Amino acid sequence: MYIKSGNASHADKTTHTLMPHTQLITFRTYQNQLTLGSIHSKNGRNIWVPSDWGLAVDAAMPQLKSFSNVIFIDSYSIMPNHIHMLVIFRSYQPRLTNWFISYSKQVLVQRMMRVRPAAEPIWDLAYTAQSIRHSFTQSAVSMSLKEHQAHWQYDDLYVSNGTD
Repeated sequence: MYIKSGNASHADKTTHTLMPHTQLITFRTYQNQLTLGSIHSKNGRNIWVPSDWGLAVDAAMPQLKSFSNVIFIDSYSIMPNHIHMLVIFRSYQPRLTNWFISYSKQVLVQRMMRVRPAAEPIWDLAYTAQSIRHSFTQSAVSMSLKEHQAHWQYDDLYVSNGTD
C-alpha cells in the first residue's frame, strides 16, 4: 500500500487531462494506541467518541486544510488510533509528502499538548501514502472517508476497544 511517485501530475486516462498529484495518506498513533478516542456501537451504528486529544486533533484539522495553496486536504477521517487524509498536491516534488506529514504531526501535537501535556511519543514514525491516479477513484475515496467512522470495523487498522 506504500506508493510514492515523483511525477508532478499524472494523466487521467479517461479524460486525457492532467490531474494534480493525489495521495491517500495514513499515519498512526504511537504503538497503535487508542489515544484519539474510541468507537462505540449505538443503535447498530458505530460512533467515534473522541478523547480530549481527539477533540484537539479535530479542532486543528481546519488549520491544516487551509494552510497552503499548494497542498489541499480534500477529506479526512480521524479514528481512535490513526488519521486518513486525502491530500491533493497542486505542485508535487518527491520530498513534499514527507514534509507535509512531519508538518501535520507537528501542528496536531502542538494542539494536543495544549489540552494535555505528555512526555511519551504520540505519533508513529511510519506512514503510508498511496497515489490516487484517477478522478473517479479520488471521488470514491473522498466519499468513503466521509463515511469511514460508521464502518470502523472494516478498517485494516481496526483495534477493538471492547465497547464496539
